[in-house]
Amino acid sequence: MIADYISNLGGVLLLGLGLVIYFIPAIFALKRRHPNRFPVLFANLVVGWTVLGWVVALIWATVPSQPMIITVIKGSELDLEPGDEEDRD
Repeated sequence: MIADYISNLGGVLLLGLGLVIYFIPAIFALKRRHPNRFPVLFANLVVGWTVLGWVVALIWATVPSQPMIITVIKGSELDLEPGDEEDRD
């Protein structure tokens, strides 16, 4: 009787772990507030059962939707000319 309970508990834990792994792309998209988080969730739900669909959803969830723009202000410490690598006082 106890062995059946432990066996059933192991099955439930294995099922839960499988669901978490299956929905990793959707979890990433939701946690990162990706602009396309609901389409990623839908794609993960519909084609995530295929390995290719799961990988595509994972890549979609982790790649930023817009390129990052980095602005360097002239005269700041980030604006180093070649040969300016020594410490500034």
